[in-house]
Amino acid sequence: MRSPLRAITDDEIESFWRDGVVCLRGVLSPELVAGMAEPLNRILDLPEMADLSAMGDALAAGGRDVLRSAGEVLRRGRFVSGVDHWRAHDEFRAFACASPLPELAALVLRSATAYLWEDSVLVKEPGTQERTAWHQDMGYFHVEGTQVCTMWCPLDPVTAATGAVQFVVGSHR
Repeated sequence: MRSPLRAITDDEIESFWRDGVVCLRGVLSPELVAGMAEPLNRILDLPEMADLSAMGDALAAGGRDVLRSAGEVLRRGRFVSGVDHWRAHDEFRAFACASPLPELAALVLRSATAYLWEDSVLVKEPGTQERTAWHQDMGYFHVEGTQVCTMWCPLDPVTAATGAVQFVVGSHR
């Protein structure tokens, strides 16, 4: 089991409980995160992955603008999704269960243990038309309680313009 690169602070834990979200920068090694790129690429075309790109095609057909460069229409990116890869793929199991993630979850949740409910992979390639709608994960998690968290670990650098996850502070209540 790997340890986090740094300890999380009491203030970060308080932020999670108060706001329902906390950004824990610098707790995972960049090499650990980057090491998931190749395993992810290997599963993208497997039957266990759902290609949701048709939603983007429907958006484009509905008259929404597609990305353009110098007057050319750029290829729309794929939107691919899947869950529970840790059950069948060693790299996903190691990332979910033997990385610092379980320890971090337990610390933030103020728990002695953390249990993995599922892993989720969402891949939105450049040019993807779909936007993720505002939602609460608990509606489809089929679990109850307050010691529940989702951890988002993007493999690419992200900004608000490129699709960083957004939260409504306090919506966990």
